[in-house]
Amino acid sequence: MNTTDLDALAISRLASVGQRYTTCRRRIMHILTATSDPMTIPLILASAGFGGLAQSSVYRNLAVLERVGLVQQIPGHHGGHAYFTLGPAATTSTGDAFLRCTRCTTITSLALPAATLEAITAAAPGQVVTISIDQVCPTCATTEAAAS
Repeated sequence: MNTTDLDALAISRLASVGQRYTTCRRRIMHILTATSDPMTIPLILASAGFGGLAQSSVYRNLAVLERVGLVQQIPGHHGGHAYFTLGPAATTSTGDAFLRCTRCTTITSLALPAATLEAITAAAPGQVVTISIDQVCPTCATTEAAAS
């Protein structure tokens, strides 16, 4: 989805619950659109255009965007930072898969074969499916192997 369509969708979704598409919310949506991997609030704040904005403000805006389906929160591993990505309303996907590293706690997107995702989502028609796999990420596995 291009940013013009995303902005129009966000304006509509937010207006339906009496909210506005503020500059902060627009920046968050554009940042999440520009990356394929979920992001923590510190990563969002470190992105261009957020100079001086309070972390609590970004968190509150993410909560509003999540409530209308534009953003999805993925809990961090073992109480680590929550990660955020585009939600079901802002994507054409019927499902997502993520790897949550049990060592470094990062979350990355996984590309599942279409047939696998279709088989999983067929079990829950009309629902958006999120798959989280908890294991050591390739970076940590390589570091561990090199240290052995």
